[in-house]
Amino acid sequence: MNAYVKNVRIEERTLSLAGEVAEVFVFDWDVHGTGSWATNAKAIREALKREIPAVDREWDPSAKRWIVKSDHRDKLARIFDNFIGAIDALRTSPTLF
Repeated sequence: MNAYVKNVRIEERTLSLAGEVAEVFVFDWDVHGTGSWATNAKAIREALKREIPAVDREWDPSAKRWIVKSDHRDKLARIFDNFIGAIDALRTSPTLF
């Protein structure tokens, strides 16, 4: 299964459970694999919930985007194949994304 992030942004936001302003990654994602898209997507959602504590992540249903505290960069890199490259590119050339 190959999971990758799309439409990545870095923002300062207040996470509702944490109640503190933090640097966060805001992104959506897609996945390709041998199984159905729904099965692969469920595996990615479960990985996000397993790896990132609830206080450090949110799902924005209206925008259909995940919001994750930037402290979890390495965990996100284990889930999404292109995460480090996308974040590094965003930090050096913000207009790319």
